[in-house]
Amino acid sequence: MAGCWRKAKAFAGLLVLTFSIEDAAAQQRWVTFGDSLSDRGNLFALSGNTQPPQPYFNGRFSNGPVWVESIAGAQAGWTGGVTPSGSLNFAFGGSRTDTILAPGPGTATQVGAFFAGGGTFGATDIVTMWAGANDIFQAIAVPANQNSVAISSVATTAASNVVAQIGQIAAAGARTIVVMNLPDLGAAPQFNTSGAAPLASLAAVTFNTTLTNGLATVAQANPNTRILQVNAAALFGAVRSDPSAFGFTNVTQQCLTTPACVTGSTATQNTYLFWDGVHPTARGHAFVAQAVQQYLNAPIQAAAAASITEIGVHDRRLAAQRSLDRLRGYHPQAEKTDIYIAIIGDQTAVKARSSMPGYTYSAGGIEIGILRHLNDRITLGGAASVKTGESSSSVQGNKISMQPTSFTLDMLARWSGQQGFFAQAALGTSLTRINEFERVLGIASLSNKGETLSAAFSAVGQIGQKVKLGNLTFEPSVKLGYLSGNTRSFSETGAIAPISYRGRTVSAFLAAADLRTDYQFAPNLTGHVVIGYEALLGQTGAQLRGALADSPGSDFSTGVGKVESPGLTFGVGLSGLVGGFQAHLDYRGAVAAGGQISHRGSIGGRIGF
Repeated sequence: MAGCWRKAKAFAGLLVLTFSIEDAAAQQRWVTFGDSLSDRGNLFALSGNTQPPQPYFNGRFSNGPVWVESIAGAQAGWTGGVTPSGSLNFAFGGSRTDTILAPGPGTATQVGAFFAGGGTFGATDIVTMWAGANDIFQAIAVPANQNSVAISSVATTAASNVVAQIGQIAAAGARTIVVMNLPDLGAAPQFNTSGAAPLASLAAVTFNTTLTNGLATVAQANPNTRILQVNAAALFGAVRSDPSAFGFTNVTQQCLTTPACVTGSTATQNTYLFWDGVHPTARGHAFVAQAVQQYLNAPIQAAAAASITEIGVHDRRLAAQRSLDRLRGYHPQAEKTDIYIAIIGDQTAVKARSSMPGYTYSAGGIEIGILRHLNDRITLGGAASVKTGESSSSVQGNKISMQPTSFTLDMLARWSGQQGFFAQAALGTSLTRINEFERVLGIASLSNKGETLSAAFSAVGQIGQKVKLGNLTFEPSVKLGYLSGNTRSFSETGAIAPISYRGRTVSAFLAAADLRTDYQFAPNLTGHVVIGYEALLGQTGAQLRGALADSPGSDFSTGVGKVESPGLTFGVGLSGLVGGFQAHLDYRGAVAAGGQISHRGSIGGRIGF
């Protein structure tokens, strides 16, 4: 008993180092089918508390709790008869995928018993299935099956059985089904030093291929069911490739037959990936649980990528704003041309909303432009800029970062009327390349990466009136426009839960009003302040759609809310003539009602000829 208590305490400490159970997950109903990898004591009870024996932990085929216990919390074991309404665990050590008792009932029997007892699925239930290895283990032990044709046939049949059972479960109304594939069985200690290793590896590959293809068919027939195929093969492959990153010192031998390991502390035991010939240690199970959480939480974690489109729209709005400010600050001289250049930078901190996590974005670059004054009333021109920056956010233990590089191009026009009235417009487009998009999963060193393009368009007009009173000039104005941004579909690459993001388009109408006040300190030095309000109206694109790239039937749509309006805007600036060069320094800020804060600055100048 003391040894069990010591192991339980050590495993609790291990979970603190990996992840905490979400309250919502613990409150959901979980129904588990499978074999020893998910058995929380069913075979132990069936065998009169003899299988598996000590030093196995409390009837588990490991040195601690198995993966599903870390997520689902308490589950009742199956004892036959009427199916209870709470969380249930039907998994038995030794179970095959058919109806053969070997020694536990096969998953076909388990699923049948669930329905025979009156079991039904609720909309929020999560069903799990991990099985197939025992069919292969038992087949390899038979000499007649020790060839690639026979073992491939066994693996195909086992996977087909699982697919059929998933089809039953989905047809019965299950809305979320977690299905595990098989790790490389040939790499497990039971096989990795024997001649059977290639056959065991072939069987796992064949099983996984058949499983994936079959689940795609089930998903197509049950579009309301979310099928999550957890890539256990990739997880264990990543562990073997970099054991130290996961806290392991041995990934090839079994702890149970290594005296220094099996008699050591739980912490020592958990430096081994394998407890026995085929079963993971508690640490290995903890990483499986973390991987399952990544698949389950993908719709929420994907929401962070919605910032890509918003960054494109944000950059387009700022580019249009800079262009209009340039037009507003210059005084046309007939048949003269102004060329300007500036160093630009901006920073935004966006608050969380709906399922969308908060994020930060900062960038800097250079802008150049040309203005041709056709006469003292009409000015035409163009502007271009390039800038690069960084964006980061965090959601449910995932850290998301990216490096946007944007290119913008604007066409400008201004008409200056009599008595200070003016009208001006900017028409522009932007292209943003998202480099090094990375989602760090919080599972050791694992991360998923990707890249994509985002394009944006804007058309903004502004009218205003200049009123000059001595050294002061007051300039009230209103601005109306249209903004649209679109992000191209892209997929992450990575071992665990890579997400495919569908294209997303965001559009909105822009409405703003402000008052600019200029003060002439000296003939060659002028300062200004601006205060106003800016809003985004009639928005579209409040949903982010995607799917897990390695799970057929895992499509989702996540509400990410509307882009926050800039809100209260303000700014200050200075401009002065140095020789023939007109230098300027500008700052603009905005504070949204939801707490979003943004800053924009530029320093540069122009020269006329």
